[in-house]
Amino acid sequence: MEGNAKLQASESVSQIAGPGLGGLLIQALTAPFAVAVDALSFLWSAAFVTAIGLRPPRPEPQADRHLRREIGDGLRFVLGNRMLRAIAMCTGTANLFSAMGLAVFYLLLARELRLSPGYIGLFSSTSAVGGLLGALVASRFAARFGQGPAIWISAAAFGPCGFVAPFVHRDWTLGLLALAQIVMWVWVVVYNITR
Repeated sequence: MEGNAKLQASESVSQIAGPGLGGLLIQALTAPFAVAVDALSFLWSAAFVTAIGLRPPRPEPQADRHLRREIGDGLRFVLGNRMLRAIAMCTGTANLFSAMGLAVFYLLLARELRLSPGYIGLFSSTSAVGGLLGALVASRFAARFGQGPAIWISAAAFGPCGFVAPFVHRDWTLGLLALAQIVMWVWVVVYNITR
């Protein structure tokens, strides 16, 4: 669990700066040029990965491996365990509805509220701030309440935060949306680390 918390924390730190800078870049250069800058960053990264001299050894192929059988074994294992089955159903449902919400979230910010790309990037950064806070408290939260309760408490806590977005206008409620994003992502990361 400690390793997951460190990984989530480092990922959240990069996501705090990235969306805000991306929004400012889009605002300053327009979207096509910002995409070109992003493409160049991937080339930069590819150059560094290529420069790594050490390659991991390839695993020996096994003659008796069958993909369908391995998928079936995995499904039987997960569905046969009450706890894993509940976690898989909760995570799958949350991912489905999160993807549906994210599909319209940026449309809400850009089309309905007419926010600039810089502000939209700032809203994306607020969720990363919440993720960082969640990574910092997840281990202590799970130690205090236990892993099982930490999973269901965090799952129950992040859901209601998604109901703030439909009531936002171009006024003080934008601050409420930013706070809801922070709180929601605290609990999402606590859930992801403790499960």
